[in-house]
Amino acid sequence: MALGACAPASAPSAPTAGIIRTWAPPTVSLTPPFPVGTAAVVLTPTPSPTPVTYTIASGDTMTSIAIHFGVSLHALEAANPGIPDYRFLPIGKQLLIPATASATSAAPTPTPMPLEVSAARCFPTPTGATWCLADVRNPGTGPVEDVTLQFTLYDDANRPLAVQVESLPLGLLPAGVSLPAATFFAPLERPSRRAQVNLVGDVAAQNPQQRYLPVELVGSQAAALQGGLELTGQARLSAQASAPASHISVLLVLYDQAGQAVGLRVLQIDETWRPGEPHSFSLRAYALGGQISNHALFLEARP
Repeated sequence: MALGACAPASAPSAPTAGIIRTWAPPTVSLTPPFPVGTAAVVLTPTPSPTPVTYTIASGDTMTSIAIHFGVSLHALEAANPGIPDYRFLPIGKQLLIPATASATSAAPTPTPMPLEVSAARCFPTPTGATWCLADVRNPGTGPVEDVTLQFTLYDDANRPLAVQVESLPLGLLPAGVSLPAATFFAPLERPSRRAQVNLVGDVAAQNPQQRYLPVELVGSQAAALQGGLELTGQARLSAQASAPASHISVLLVLYDQAGQAVGLRVLQIDETWRPGEPHSFSLRAYALGGQISNHALFLEARP
């Protein structure tokens, strides 16, 4: 994955990992929430000694399914080669869950990499719903992927009210990079007084150059909105890419003066990008709270 950034100039950015946060005019704070990801209740299937099938539900990730069935992520992916992009699981499709013994012999269980997860920051909406954000940073020396978080809301008596499982908006988290996760809670019968976020799982990225293609920012322009930011630009697959890209993710993150994410929007583009061909994109993001101090643009491409 290449991480580019929006800058006042339109000079092309190099197709290498890196983030440049650029100044954006402060705007009015709270605006209506924006759709980011799909929340889901934690899975509770029981591991089976023989292969079984599981029907993908909204919010599932390969990591959460592998953890709750007690198999390795690589064994689960190897048993389901028909999934073109493991970050976007087709709801309703059946997955083959390999037997625990064969999963262990097929590949060792990946060791979760230590990541830094910020405290959950939650923002109530006028309708009684709640948005929660958390920043995840990779302090290691290598990239990780399939990062999954669990958000939990508690009442006054410290009893859990609701649980959501959420993945990062991009598949790869490079070394030294921080990405936000966002989840949405529908209105609850009792008010929430506390939120907690925990890391459910992640794996060290093995040979990421085989699954992520170098992409570069050609140019971009940002315009302030009431409580948000609109970004238009062009990006292209690097001429050094080994194959065309079919899944492109464009992520815009808004930050406050403390450097915490206060809003984000991800644009998924499922079309063919060939090396060297520029493509236009446009997206808007709104702050859930606070003032926007700067922003960053992240680009990711997969075959």
